[in-house]
Amino acid sequence: MSYADMTSVNLIKANLHNANLSNAYLSGAKMQYVGMGSANLVRADMRDVNLNLANLSHSDMDSVNLANSKLRGTNLTEVNLQNAILSGADLSGANLSDAYLFGADLTGANLTGVDLRGADLATANLNGTNLGGALWINGMQCAKVSIGGCK
Repeated sequence: MSYADMTSVNLIKANLHNANLSNAYLSGAKMQYVGMGSANLVRADMRDVNLNLANLSHSDMDSVNLANSKLRGTNLTEVNLQNAILSGADLSGANLSDAYLFGADLTGANLTGVDLRGADLATANLNGTNLGGALWINGMQCAKVSIGGCK
């Protein structure tokens, strides 16, 4: 399914473990509760996708575009999100523990209550990012008002 055009498709509760969706067009897709552990989503266009409560653990999402997507409560444990675009995305309550976010753009994203323990945020853009109540990379809980960094 590499390079597939799946724009606005309904994949709610689908089992896509180990799927190869690299360079796929999934913009506007409904993917709540989807199981996509260990999937290849490198350079996929996933703008405005609803991935609430999905499982994407151990997936390769290098350079994926998730701008303005919904990922509330999503499992992103040990996911590669290097150079990913997550600007304006809602990741509230998501698990990003041990995720690799090197160079990711999180401008204006909602990360309230997110678990970032062990995550690599080197060179990630956190401008305007809401980190209220998040568990920071060192296990410290961020203050309720933490914009652009953990306070």
